[in-house]
Amino acid sequence: MAAVALEHSDLERHQVDMMRQQRRLWVEGRFCDVALRSRDGKEHRAHASVLCAASTFFDSLLGGSFLEADQVQLGQPVEVAASDATVHALLEYIYGGQPEVPWEDSIELLRLADAYHLPALAAAAEAGLRASLDNHQGTADIADLALKILRQTQGLYGLRAACEVKVAAHFVACMQHPDFLKLSGSQLAKILESPDLSVPREEEALKGLMKWLKGSKDRADVFAVLLRNVDFRSISFGNLARTREFASSMGPIGDDLQREVDEALLAGKKRSQLETPDSFRPKRRCFQRWSPELGASCEGSVRRVVSTSFSPESLSLHEDAIYADQGDIVLCWKPGDVSPRVVAGQGWRADGIKLSESCHVSVSPSGPIIVADLKNRRLVSIEDGFGKLVLADVENLRSVFCSPNGVIYVLNCRGRAVQKLVGATLEPVFLSEHLPSGLQFVASRLFVTSEEVIYLSDHVNRRVLRFSLGDTTPVIVGQVPDENSNLQGLYVTEDGTIYAADSELERVWAFHPGSTAPIEVVRCPTDAWPWTVLVHDQLLYVSQNGGEWGRGIYEYSLPPALQLE
Repeated sequence: MAAVALEHSDLERHQVDMMRQQRRLWVEGRFCDVALRSRDGKEHRAHASVLCAASTFFDSLLGGSFLEADQVQLGQPVEVAASDATVHALLEYIYGGQPEVPWEDSIELLRLADAYHLPALAAAAEAGLRASLDNHQGTADIADLALKILRQTQGLYGLRAACEVKVAAHFVACMQHPDFLKLSGSQLAKILESPDLSVPREEEALKGLMKWLKGSKDRADVFAVLLRNVDFRSISFGNLARTREFASSMGPIGDDLQREVDEALLAGKKRSQLETPDSFRPKRRCFQRWSPELGASCEGSVRRVVSTSFSPESLSLHEDAIYADQGDIVLCWKPGDVSPRVVAGQGWRADGIKLSESCHVSVSPSGPIIVADLKNRRLVSIEDGFGKLVLADVENLRSVFCSPNGVIYVLNCRGRAVQKLVGATLEPVFLSEHLPSGLQFVASRLFVTSEEVIYLSDHVNRRVLRFSLGDTTPVIVGQVPDENSNLQGLYVTEDGTIYAADSELERVWAFHPGSTAPIEVVRCPTDAWPWTVLVHDQLLYVSQNGGEWGRGIYEYSLPPALQLE
């Protein structure tokens, strides 16, 4: 006998309609034959046939020889180790709904879906949690959510990895969150080893590890392992020295830290001697450049703040404003200004004074701009738009510097004499010819501190000399071994660190107290020729004479001193 096949005209619609009807019956509580009881004690009615069709786990549980099957037959509820909200969301999803679940319940729902063999629900819960991580806008909110989720991801490896990525991307903010201290050692290891760890400097990675170490007394053993995930070679030499000193105070646990620091210092010294600036490969993708003094830093750590047609040979600071020469122009700007203003310019005259195309500037603490007009061999003072002659016929004038106490010093006699202005005459301070032969100098620039200590960049002998009050001879405080060196402008910080521009080697050097060895701060682009430097508010300003970046004043971020507790 022939059989007639009955085909659905729209099978998919039929299936949707059946699910809709099943959902209606569930919502109305009709024909429900099983109850799921949450750990809160609330019972949720459902249809055993629907649960068994949705999950092989329910099929075995309710239709097999398990105790739960007997309980169902006796009308007793099935215990579910989950909250009321989670059980409701589970049933809502099974019956075709799209529940909105708080992230706390989503994690429990994800675990429940895994346990009950509901892969589609598990995938939806994980996707929802990932979307929550991606949709949060504020860094603090992302850090809060990622760390809280991460604490509950045991066994949920995909979600754990997603949270670790978020923590790495917002590491500095996460360090400030209380839950950062609750990370496991393996979680922190994954975060620190990531090349996508987003930190302004590698010092932040070390600070994070040290902070985590203090969160518990039983982390000493894993600390030594986690140290390997910090890229110590990206940390500045100054902060490596501070870390080494701190490690010596930590007792036995500090031995591994000290070893990592020593290895990084040794590798850095070897690397700084290489001629190829691209020889360093940092661990973090966000780092674009490295020098021993600055460490590794991001792309945004250097920028051109002033574009010039000539390279300034002198920079001076007064009341947060920076002054620079540019031929016969004197420029002035404050950090953050869009463009500098001209305080003395082309064709500028005051009381009959016209500047030549070769000038150096230094600002007096009382406000007047002192200009060494090199070609006209004179000193000029400019204040409130008016200029006056201070001193004429200065023999072989090379540079000028006004000390923080208002004393005007000049470098003249082709760089072989340092003199100061007393009244209307110059009085010798140091003359090269009066010094022992090994300490005679031909200087290009000078710098004077508030203690009236004088520093000279002796470019002929490739060194920096320091003259202190009461001393009859100078002290060599910096020496560049390369015979091609040509030291120009220099700046001395309050802690005694000397920064000096080297136009021939196209570098900026640092000389630290107690050592005459140069440490590379900046390696300028080819043909950039740095002329002078200035330090203000943890920023290093360098006057560069060209190269691929172009002429101008460039601003480099100096690494903050690392504070470890």
